[in-house]
Amino acid sequence: TFDTEHVADIEMEGGGSFHFDIMGTFSMSVGSGDPMHGFTVPETYTCGWPKSDAPVYAGDYLLSVGNTLPDGFFLDRCGEAVRLHDFAGKYLIIDISAVNCPPCQSMAEQEPAFVEAMSSDGLEVEMITLLAPSLSAILDPTPTQTLLDWTEEFSLDSPVLADRGYGYWLAKEVLGDEFAYPAWIIVSPELEVIEVGKGFSNFDKIGASIRSHAGAE
Repeated sequence: TFDTEHVADIEMEGGGSFHFDIMGTFSMSVGSGDPMHGFTVPETYTCGWPKSDAPVYAGDYLLSVGNTLPDGFFLDRCGEAVRLHDFAGKYLIIDISAVNCPPCQSMAEQEPAFVEAMSSDGLEVEMITLLAPSLSAILDPTPTQTLLDWTEEFSLDSPVLADRGYGYWLAKEVLGDEFAYPAWIIVSPELEVIEVGKGFSNFDKIGASIRSHAGAE
């Protein structure tokens, strides 16, 4: 802690002067911060998600095909922080959606049948939805109840997570002015980004990309 005192005399052009006596204190200390802002991943997930315990991500946060998917931490419907890289080991489809987006709703509606069809072909796929509360509030927090409602509405077993802007910022960097909801990222079991795209009518293109990468067609 430092005590400070400063005296200033200011002469005015038209005559006269101002006199200031300034006193105060300045304190310095060292404390522990929380760079994760309270996002602490539990030993096991209450919602039952897998936990690969992948190495700590040390790369940059620029999304690019052929490089490792930047890690991220998001709240799930159980109110816990979930680590994206804990889903390593399967093909991942990161679905960047917003609640009031009709193509996003269509993608969620078709998701269970697509995942089952891929599994029947011997390809294990995990959909991870990063959900924004609305198209007009894509960076706002998504309430837990909204995550629950989306999960129940479309009968999903997969994680629906509060986006927090991750999906928007990373995918927009790749897609630029062509960014639109839904956007999606296909990721290999080793967490390598295979493809980034946007829009949805069906899963044909996404399924073909995964099959091609896996050498299944």
